[in-house]
Amino acid sequence: MRLALASFEYPPETGFGGIGTYTWTHARALARAGHEVHVLAGAAKSGPLRCEREGEVTVWRGSAPPGVRRLARWIGTAGGWWSRNRIETGARMRLLLRTAAAGKPFDLVEFPDCGGEGLALESRHARSFLVRFHSPAELIMPFYDTRAGDRWLCARLERRGFRRAATATACSAFMAREIVERLGIRMPVAVVPNGFEAPADSGTAAFDLRARLGVAADRPVVLFAGRIEPRKGAGLLVELVPELLRRRALSFVLAGDDLFGIAAREIA
Repeated sequence: MRLALASFEYPPETGFGGIGTYTWTHARALARAGHEVHVLAGAAKSGPLRCEREGEVTVWRGSAPPGVRRLARWIGTAGGWWSRNRIETGARMRLLLRTAAAGKPFDLVEFPDCGGEGLALESRHARSFLVRFHSPAELIMPFYDTRAGDRWLCARLERRGFRRAATATACSAFMAREIVERLGIRMPVAVVPNGFEAPADSGTAAFDLRARLGVAADRPVVLFAGRIEPRKGAGLLVELVPELLRRRALSFVLAGDDLFGIAAREIA
């Protein structure tokens, strides 16, 4: 099959976040399975469209048209930073899909829910669209200092993209329930867990975590891996860590960026 994965986040140039990691892994797995895989990705700087070959995957990067960027900047200055991002990303993906298709529609185009990638994709360039639910902005924006108008507009921009999809998947049963129960999305959502690539030899020397941290061999260790921020469950950590430490002797290990100083301020 001829497939396209639309994701602004894509390593190494725009490789931050779980959606980028998922897309990178997914693209390579599909290519190894014999499919023709194209990735429509973001760019670190404004510039002309470019096409790069990364192994068996073709990666397209580029900017939104100048007129769209000016409109998006105006929305951003009015306090709609998240909406600005969705408008720019949607226009970028529309242009990249048109260029990558080159008159030959893709069999399937997959895009994530969070980011606006599906906002303006044209149906003439794909036989079918699939939306992958990771974390819609409508659910996560309340965790951040965002304006009501930005939350309203951003949610509607992303929902416009959802409506282009003929089918949907979610990374977990929890997310699939949230989509139906909290957002009222009335379309079948299949649960397909994120895959990961485990190379036989990563080139990284093994080490003893307990020895490095000075933790006794018989002491239980609880690991939290991820960005330490409210929407990732940091609020629960603030409550759970002191309570569990009162109940029994164990060690907590937090592995991730402490973007808001929560661990340093409220847990350590």
